[in-house]
Amino acid sequence: MILLGSLHIFAFLGGLFFGTTLLFLVKGLFRSKQIEKDDFLEITETHHPKLFGFLRQLCDEIGTDEPDAVFVSPGLEFMVSYRINLLGIAIKPKRDLVLGVALINSAWAF
Repeated sequence: MILLGSLHIFAFLGGLFFGTTLLFLVKGLFRSKQIEKDDFLEITETHHPKLFGFLRQLCDEIGTDEPDAVFVSPGLEFMVSYRINLLGIAIKPKRDLVLGVALINSAWAF
C-alpha cells in the first residue's frame, strides 16, 4: 500500500513537471515578441532610392529576399528582426532591417 501511494505522488509530480514544460513551450507559439521601435525611424524607397538600390543589389547577390521594412536607429545596431507569431509556421514572417546611423557613418569613414 505504501508503494502504491508513492507511485501516485511520483505520477502527479511528473505530470505537473511535464505539463508545465509543455505549457511553457506552447506559450511561445502564441506570443509575438516585437523589438521596441520607439527610437527607430522607418525609411522608404521614395526618400532614399540609392540605399534601397544597394539593398536590392545586395539581396540579389546573396540570393535572399528583400526586407519588408527598413528602419534607421541612432546607435550601432545592424540587425534583421522577424515578426513571428503562430501564422509564421504556415507563411513566411515579415522581416525588418534596422541600420544604425553611427555604424553607417563609421563604415563610410574608412
